[in-house]
Amino acid sequence: MKSVLAALFREINDVAIDGTIEPDSIVLKSDTVVGKCSDEAKKVYILRTTIINKSREIFSKKLLLVAEALMQNPFPPPPPDFKKLLNESSVLCTKEKPLGELFWYLLREEFPQLYDKPSIGIRKGWKVVWTHPMQEQEIGEETLNSIFEAIKKHCIEKSGSNEEMN
Repeated sequence: MKSVLAALFREINDVAIDGTIEPDSIVLKSDTVVGKCSDEAKKVYILRTTIINKSREIFSKKLLLVAEALMQNPFPPPPPDFKKLLNESSVLCTKEKPLGELFWYLLREEFPQLYDKPSIGIRKGWKVVWTHPMQEQEIGEETLNSIFEAIKKHCIEKSGSNEEMN
């Protein structure tokens, strides 16, 4: 058991905080920012996100293999690489879950006032927040505004223009 934990902690320690993986959700009106997360928590978040991304990639490969097999035969045997991909995916999912729990635990330890909050989160700029309960209408309006802002930002980046869209 020690070697597994030691390997996991080494893996966390070796994570680079280089800006390629960061939270992308913006702070909402219903959020209360309590601070920024530590580098230790950032590393856990980055490793977990990397694992989630790899798992999604493997899942896509599995779907493609199954789709190709179904085109050949309506009742195909499992494709040759399917079992291998299934095992890789299972390992990643098993590893991702405790990393998620560790991440939320670290945030609560860094900001003890979060222990009694019903909902906590991580936002753009590594801001740690807790969320106030909202009415459904407020959630919908805020979500639409967030989506609009993301689309606007994307369009500005694509056009290469620094001008604001009206």
